[in-house]
Parts: sequence; structure tokens; C-alpha cells
Amino acid sequence: MTDTETSLNHFIYPAFWSIIMLVLSGIPGNNIQDISLLSFPHADKAAHFFMYYIFCFLLIYGFRGYGLKNLNLSYILAAVIAIAYGAVMELLQHYIFINRSGNIYDVLANSAGAVTAVITYKTVMKLFIRIKTTMGL
Repeated sequence: MTDTETSLNHFIYPAFWSIIMLVLSGIPGNNIQDISLLSFPHADKAAHFFMYYIFCFLLIYGFRGYGLKNLNLSYILAAVIAIAYGAVMELLQHYIFINRSGNIYDVLANSAGAVTAVITYKTVMKLFIRIKTTMGL
């Protein structure tokens, strides 16, 4: 396996996550059951926030693993990709997907999740490393 192939492996996680988000976004609205865990006011916005937090976090991780040395560029690229992907998903929900409707508040929740991932990336990675070291992994 070449260095490029190994580096590109870091993008498997965000690619897989983007497919999960696409499938979840495309499920017809009348097939979505109420989930008791998400039965609080604006739970859908919290779900959008966390889905795009994870997506942006994984993208930053991918860019760092790929060898992008400039951390700020990794942040910008990941946030732009995550926010654009979220906007496209909302457009697809509005115009293409059956019994779904896109709205600007979902785009805002997606964007807030992405921006929060950028803000917390260093701290969360330090925490993961500390846990990993403590556990001897």
C-alpha cells in the first residue's frame, strides 16, 4: 500500500458518516418513528447539530491524517465541506426526497455543529489521547 493510499484511509470515516447522513436524510418523513430519546423540544435540531459535529470532526481528522500540515486550513476545509453538504442535504429534502422538507433552521443547526467541531477539535483530541494513554492502548 502506498503512502497516498494509507493517507486516504483517514477519509474512510467521514465518507462512511456522510453516507449514513444521506440515508437518514432521505428516509421518507412518514417512515420516521418518534424515538423516545429524541422526544424533547427541538430534538431534531440537536440531532442535526451532533451529526454535523461528528462529520466535521472526522473531516478534520482526515485532513490531518492525510498530512495537511496547516491546522487552520484543515479547519476551514472541513467546515466548508460539512456546511455545504448540510445545505445540499436540505435542498435534496426540500426538492427531491419524498415527504421531507428542508429548512434554514436545519442548515443553521448543521453549521453550528460543524463550527463547534472546529472550536473543540484540539481539546477533544487531547482528551482522546489522554484516555488512550491511560488505558494503555
